[in-house]
Amino acid sequence: MKRILLLFAVAFIFGSVMPTMAQQKKTPVKQAGNNSAAKFILGNGELGPLSIGQTVSSLPKSVAGLYDSFKYVNETYENEMEGEMETIEQCEFYKGGKRIFCAMTPNKKIESFELYEGSSFIQTADGIYVGYPARSLFTKYRSKKWTPPYYYGETCCVSGRYEYVMPVIFEGERKPSKTTDFSSNAKVTTIRHR
Repeated sequence: MKRILLLFAVAFIFGSVMPTMAQQKKTPVKQAGNNSAAKFILGNGELGPLSIGQTVSSLPKSVAGLYDSFKYVNETYENEMEGEMETIEQCEFYKGGKRIFCAMTPNKKIESFELYEGSSFIQTADGIYVGYPARSLFTKYRSKKWTPPYYYGETCCVSGRYEYVMPVIFEGERKPSKTTDFSSNAKVTTIRHR
């Protein structure tokens, strides 16, 4: 009788511990440093919790992995080419003390996003990022709309709501027509999304 009670007690204890062990096996293990590898997608008018049409007053002060801080800028300057005064309203977003992207905010509402150097952890829906090789982008989007570099030595590829800016090795009114129009180390320098 003692053996039966002992076996019953062991079975009871073992049975009550088993779900805990099973739960522990299903709990995902967090790896250190995963936040630095976090990826954000810029698409459909959104970047993380930010979206086109959102008001400046509703923006989070920081978003883990995306930005540490931001500041609203409202500046008026003279456009020398047009001879008129223009106003820029935008929010500049910083990570590690470096400006990595901005949002144009006329009337204090987000109208578009612009990615800069240091934002390579942010990608478009097609996997393009600032720093992406220009020759690869040209090969991928050869049939898209390309602008001539005129006098600035930069061209822009328009694909849907995205604009990709990168340097070319010529200036003038012709559009890029071959991969060798880009130096072998040319990269996408800016991505705009409207």
